[in-house]
Amino acid sequence: MNLYRCFVLTASLLWLIPASAEMYQWVDSEGVTHFSQLPPPDAAQAVRTPIPRATATTLSGGALVRQQEQQKVQQMRERDTAIREEQEEARKKAAQRDVTNEKNCNAARHNYDVLEGLGRRRIRTQGGDYQRLTEEQRQQMIKEAEQMIERSCGK
Repeated sequence: MNLYRCFVLTASLLWLIPASAEMYQWVDSEGVTHFSQLPPPDAAQAVRTPIPRATATTLSGGALVRQQEQQKVQQMRERDTAIREEQEEARKKAAQRDVTNEKNCNAARHNYDVLEGLGRRRIRTQGGDYQRLTEEQRQQMIKEAEQMIERSCGK
């Protein structure tokens, strides 16, 4: 970025440096008009033409270019900031999703371990009551726990 700034500064300064050279205009014997910084061979017929210096219009044009460049840089910064914010938001969502999946995975494994070691014992229902499971109910719950492990743990 510093190299770019140096280039823009140098170009701006060169743009503003007034030229001090003179131009000569003459018509040769064949009627061809010539322009040169060196006087013609027969200097009596030459017309000196000064090179115009930088005017207020040129300076304001340079300021306009500088302003446009600054606006472009500002737009690029704003776009970069927006992209970084989107990436950070996506990273946070992914991290939250990973935490949730880890919790669900641990709960599913715990349920599976409990159901595997349960046998004919009673389990506590969501209402707080205890109930004995038939072998079919237990096998069904084991299958559900396995499916939950596959979804949450990725295995």
